[in-house]
Amino acid sequence: MRATEEYSRVLELEPSNTEAMKALAWRYYRAAKYDEADGFYRKALEVDPNDFEALYTLAAIQWQRSHQIRAEKRAELKLGRNKALQFIFLH
Repeated sequence: MRATEEYSRVLELEPSNTEAMKALAWRYYRAAKYDEADGFYRKALEVDPNDFEALYTLAAIQWQRSHQIRAEKRAELKLGRNKALQFIFLH
């Protein structure tokens, strides 16, 4: 948590510091906090629209989100077909 606070402090002092933005974004990405990561990578791209790291990781975030949605839908389908699982997860 301390690193997150330090990077946030850097951004307070230097609002266009893309390295701090990307460092925060990466920490959020690794914690599967995709909305927060997405926001910091997009801010970095406002400063440098050609930042490869930000572009690449935004694509990875989109993939993770779509993969997560597909997994949730598959789980819902399996849960819907299996009465024993419904009982376990709903009670």
